[in-house]
Amino acid sequence: MYIDKSKLIIRKATKMDADEIKLFVREVVTKNYTPFLGAKNVKTFIESGMSDKEIDDNISKMIVCEYDDEVIGICIFGGDLLHLLMVKHSYQGNGIGKVIIDYVETEMFKENTTIRLETFEENLPTIAFYKKNGWKVVEKEYSENTCRYIFKFEKINTDQLIIRQEQKGDHKQIYNVVKKAFQNAEHTDGDEHNLVERLREAKEFVPELSLVAELEGKIIGHILFTEIKIGDKIALALAPVSIVPEYQSKGIGSKLIFKGHEIAKNLGYGAVVLLGHEKYYPRFGYVKASNYDIKAPFEVPDENFMVLELKGNALSETKGVVEYSPKFF
Repeated sequence: MYIDKSKLIIRKATKMDADEIKLFVREVVTKNYTPFLGAKNVKTFIESGMSDKEIDDNISKMIVCEYDDEVIGICIFGGDLLHLLMVKHSYQGNGIGKVIIDYVETEMFKENTTIRLETFEENLPTIAFYKKNGWKVVEKEYSENTCRYIFKFEKINTDQLIIRQEQKGDHKQIYNVVKKAFQNAEHTDGDEHNLVERLREAKEFVPELSLVAELEGKIIGHILFTEIKIGDKIALALAPVSIVPEYQSKGIGSKLIFKGHEIAKNLGYGAVVLLGHEKYYPRFGYVKASNYDIKAPFEVPDENFMVLELKGNALSETKGVVEYSPKFF
């Protein structure tokens, strides 16, 4: 079905919309929830009147999406919680949900830095939709009421995120952020916070490349690039990148990495090496350092020691063992 999105209207729901909304919500619940809740449970839920009551109780918190005078989508939200988003079954797959969620996120971010929602673990299409739109699963919790696992999602308004060079007054906050970030990490020596302190005093320290991520005046992340040598060439090492646990897996680290690459390139550096997860860093362009005959000065799995060219052919005549600052060890 072709939808002319320029004709979509999003407005506040009124009591006059209630009956129309109830009909399509019953339809959506039946078709979308039956596969994992079972036909009997869904029928019981609808016949109990609970879905109708949900609409009546939340009509003041609801927006509707209209097309040719027909309500084809709804969303209930308030505070920092997106409670319910539904699109009429015959209109699904046409980008209506994207239009609604973009509108709702804009409204919610006017008063919240972080917004949240919940959905059933088995509700795979819904989970895929929210992930595609930048939402991150932060917790999986068993619900005694539904006897099912619930996925809890969050999304941060990264438009309010500030990435800047560290200042002297940030040092204590950075120390605590790095320490907290690695407290429960899978791969850590427990010394990353002290490493940052040592590297700040090293001659290889580059002030412009010690960056913080700040949200509402609070530092929630940090990244550090310091100079290294590969043969007779100067390059950079990325280590560490630190995000406090409550903001991990929300794209903050990616923003720090991309910003660091941009600044490093503008400063004239041609390459960055790092020791990290082989499934994470390739998304930023990192490849195995061994591809360039570049080696670590310590034993490390080949797939975890990586390099990135910030400029084309920056490593074409570079090879050898990486020489880190003595402060690394």
